[in-house]
Amino acid sequence: MRTRSSKAETSAAIELLEQFSQAQRIASAQGKDLSELLAAVITQGISIPATEFASDRTPLETIAVFLATTGYKTSEISAATKRPSGTITHALQSARKKKPATKQNRELPYNIPVSVMHDTRISPAEAVIAYLREHYALPNITVANILGRDQRNTWQLYKSACKKREVRT
Repeated sequence: MRTRSSKAETSAAIELLEQFSQAQRIASAQGKDLSELLAAVITQGISIPATEFASDRTPLETIAVFLATTGYKTSEISAATKRPSGTITHALQSARKKKPATKQNRELPYNIPVSVMHDTRISPAEAVIAYLREHYALPNITVANILGRDQRNTWQLYKSACKKREVRT
């Protein structure tokens, strides 16, 4: 004989289904199925295609907009980037005033995990550039082309990140 579910169990089940639905929307927005998204999140956390950063937006604005359009709330973006929610709100407001990223070749295999923002000693721009240089071992000119920046700018940002983190180049 079946017993009736309590209101708390029903509420928990509904919330779990909503979370599952949100995860499916995020996976679909990234062109992946849910199992691919979960594998990526487990191995490296949430990641963003490097080509998304080729715009007039700052890297933090780019991350905030990308995550917001894939269904994340401001508080979740704040937790993922380890930045205050007020900073994320400001980044989203500033991003609305700027033009979106120019669509580049989406086939580039370079993704930036949101976790690079965890090191608050360096700016978001420095974090993105340092990640591309160090994780993928890309030369400065390639990083500059991917991000749509001047190579002198990316060189200076990388040097600054290294100095702040006390890493020899």
